[in-house]
Amino acid sequence: MAKSPRKKFRLSLCVSLVAMAMVAGCGGGNSLGEASAPVDGTPAAAPAPSTGSISLAWVAPQTNADGSTLTDLAGFRIYYGTASGSYSQVITISSPIATRYTIENLPPSTYYMVLKAFDTNNNESQASAELSKTIN
Repeated sequence: MAKSPRKKFRLSLCVSLVAMAMVAGCGGGNSLGEASAPVDGTPAAAPAPSTGSISLAWVAPQTNADGSTLTDLAGFRIYYGTASGSYSQVITISSPIATRYTIENLPPSTYYMVLKAFDTNNNESQASAELSKTIN
């Protein structure tokens, strides 16, 4: 079986980034966010570790790089990691109509990410501009 020729398509994505720090757990503190010791003098439990999430939103490409109409968009891939230009994690979104995704339960760090579209032959677009977000 002959392999289909690779075609390039333009990833006209306007990617926006919203990061939200979520505290995994609640309680054990006062209104100032300070841990309070129990009345009996035993030490207070350690606070629950915090995690965060990053929400991405984009506009799907409509054309191939040659200007022709894109008719076989299959989905998107989010590449992310904790070093600029080095993406150790990949999330595949197998829906051509998806325009948003939230990466959840991320431990504190600075994350770098790019988005690529792919077609039914698994050809990927060029990456979007790299985005970064720090989760404290």
